[in-house]
Amino acid sequence: MIKICTEVLQIIGWEGFADFDLIEDPRDGTIKIMEINPRVPACIKASVISGVDFPNAIVDLSLNRHIKKYIYQPDKYLRYFSMDLLWLVSQKNKWESFKEWKKLMFSSKHFLQDGELLDPLPFFVGAFSSILKQLNPEFRASKKGMN
Repeated sequence: MIKICTEVLQIIGWEGFADFDLIEDPRDGTIKIMEINPRVPACIKASVISGVDFPNAIVDLSLNRHIKKYIYQPDKYLRYFSMDLLWLVSQKNKWESFKEWKKLMFSSKHFLQDGELLDPLPFFVGAFSSILKQLNPEFRASKKGMN
C-alpha cells in the first residue's frame, strides 16, 4: 500500500503532506484509493499520543532539519468525549453504562480528542453542535434504520 500511494504522489507531482483514504473492495479484496487530502487529519493526535509526532516531523522536514526517530508506543486510545457522552446519555441502563464508560474514559491508556481540561472549547462547541443536530427532525429522520 505504501508503495502504491507513494507512486501515485510521484505521478501527480505532489509535494507536502498527503492523507490517503483507502478502502477494501469487498468484491475482490483489493485495496483502493478513495481520496487524497492535502491536510493533516484530526486523527493525527492518535499518532502523537502513540509516540509518533507527525506534526513536528512535517515541520522539521519543511525546514530541512534532522527528523527525529520516533518509537511507536501501542495500546493507546483516542476518544471523542462529546460523542461518548452523547452515547452514555442515550443508554437505557445509564448507571451500568456509566460504570463501564468511566473505566474506559479515565484510564492511563485513553486520551481525549476534544475534552482536555486545558482546552475545553472544542468539547463545548462539539457537544453543542451535536445537540443541535439531534434536535433537527430532518437529521434524525435521515438516520432511522442505521442501528
